Amino acid sequence: MKTVANPREMAANLRRRARFYYGMTVATLGIPGMVWILCDLTVPFWFVCLCLVAARICYCEAGQHMQAAARFEQGQTGEDELAEELEKLSPRWRVKRNVIIEHLGDIDFFVVSPSGKPFVLDAKSHEGTIVTIGQAIYRLYKGSYVPLEKDLVVQAMRQAIAAKELFGLPYVTAVVVFTRAQVQIYPPKIRQAHILSKSNVVAFLLEQETGVFKFPAA
Repeated sequence: MKTVANPREMAANLRRRARFYYGMTVATLGIPGMVWILCDLTVPFWFVCLCLVAARICYCEAGQHMQAAARFEQGQTGEDELAEELEKLSPRWRVKRNVIIEHLGDIDFFVVSPSGKPFVLDAKSHEGTIVTIGQAIYRLYKGSYVPLEKDLVVQAMRQAIAAKELFGLPYVTAVVVFTRAQVQIYPPKIRQAHILSKSNVVAFLLEQETGVFKFPAA
C-alpha cells in the first residue's frame, strides 16, 4: 500500500511558497519607486495602480498558502495523537497510515483486527464539543454551534467503500475520530459511521473485536 507525503513536508512547501509571494508583494510595491529613482522617469498613475493590484494579489496568495499550511500542520498533529493512542493495541492488530485511495485522497488509518475485521479511521483535530442537530454534526465552541466545513460522515463512508473495493473486503467499518474535541453523541453513530473521541477509540475497536465493552482508563 502506498502512503502520501508527510503533511508536515507539505506544510513546509506551502510556507516556502507563501514566503515567495510575500517577497513578490514587497518587490511589486517597490517597482514604481525604483523606476522613479533609478530611471528618473515619471511613473504613470495607471502603472502605480497596476502594481498595487498585483501586490494585493500576491499578498492574498501568501495568506492562503499560510492558512493551508496551518491546516496541514494541525491535521498532522491530530494524526500523530491518534497514532500514539493506537499503539495501545496489541501487535496482532495491523495499522496502516496514510493509505492512498485513487481519486479520493488518503485514509488516515486503515486498521485490521486480529480476526480480520477492517476499519477506516478518519482523524479530526477540531476543538470544542461535538454534538448533533438532526443528522448533522456541529461543534459547540465558545458558546456557539458551528457547522463543520464538510459532511464528515459522508467522507468517512466514502473512504470505507473505497477501501472495501480496493482490498476486496465484504465490509469496512467507518469511524470518525476527534483527537481534541469531546464527543457528546449518543449513540455515537450517525448513519453508517461511528463518531468517537480519541480516548474511546481503542475501547471501541476492542469491543468490535471481542463483543465486550471495556471503559477506557481514566
